[in-house]
Amino acid sequence: MSKTNLIIIDAGVEHLHLSIQENSQTKNLVIANNDKIETLFKNHGVLELLKEPTNNLYLTGKLAEIVKTTVRGGEIIIPGAALWAGADFLLSKLKNHDSLGIIDLSASGYMIVAVDKAGDLKNDLLIANPHCGAGSGINLNRILEKLAIEKNQVDNILRDYLGEAGRAKRQSVNVRADRCGVFSSSATISDKNQGVPLPFALAVTMKSEVLKPIKKMTPGIEAVYLTGRVFKWQFMRDSARDYLRSIGVKEVFYDEEQALMIRGVEYLVEKIGRENFKKSEE
Repeated sequence: MSKTNLIIIDAGVEHLHLSIQENSQTKNLVIANNDKIETLFKNHGVLELLKEPTNNLYLTGKLAEIVKTTVRGGEIIIPGAALWAGADFLLSKLKNHDSLGIIDLSASGYMIVAVDKAGDLKNDLLIANPHCGAGSGINLNRILEKLAIEKNQVDNILRDYLGEAGRAKRQSVNVRADRCGVFSSSATISDKNQGVPLPFALAVTMKSEVLKPIKKMTPGIEAVYLTGRVFKWQFMRDSARDYLRSIGVKEVFYDEEQALMIRGVEYLVEKIGRENFKKSEE
C-alpha cells in the first residue's frame, strides 16, 4: 500500500501547484485554477489523498485559506515565509555568491526578498504582495485579450527587442509614470488606437509592469532569482536583467519549473521539523 509522506500545495490565483511525496517518489502537479477548488481536486484525484486527516499537508499562496477550508486541514505557511526559506535554500546551493534576492511576479502581485549566507535579510528587504486593483499577470492577460494576442505570440511580436541584439532598442522603451496596472491597460489600448505600432505599445506596457518590482531590489545583492509565470516571456526576463545588471547584480537566474515556493515550504518544514512545526510560534 502506498504511503503519502508529504503534500505541499502552492495555491495561486491562476494555478494550483502540488508536490506529493509518496513512497520516496515525488509527483508534481500543476492545475489551472479555472473552477471550484473542490471540483479541481476531485477531478485530479487529490481529494482521494486527503480523505484522512494528515499532519503532513502544508499550504501556501494567495488562496491557501480557501484550500484549507476545502480539504478541512493543513498547516498554512505565509507566502513571505516560504519565499524567505526558498531564498535561504537557493543561496546554500550557490558557491560563488554571498547574497541572493528573489523577485516573484505573478497574477496576484509581487513579492521580494534578499538574504545573506546566514539566512538573514539583506538590506532588510522583504516585500510581500503589494498590488493595485490586480496583479501584473492579470493585467497583462487582460491587455492581451483586448488586443487579441495569444500568450505564445508575445515574444514573437517583440522579437526585435529580445536578447543582446535587441538590447539597445529595449532600453530605449520608455516607462509609464502611472503605478497601477489598471490604468496601464487603458493606456495600451489608447496607444494602439492612436496609431502607435503594436510592438512598441506592448513593450512599453510590459516593461512598465516588470520594472515596478525590479526597481525595489537594492544594490549590493550579488545574484537574483526570477520566479512567477510573468517571466515566461523573454522580454520580461531581458528587461529585468538589464536593470539588475545596472545596479551591480552579477548573475540572474530564472525559475523554469515555477517550483520555488514549493521548495521553500519543503525546506522550511525540514529545517523546523514536522513534529515541532505546529509548536513553533514563528
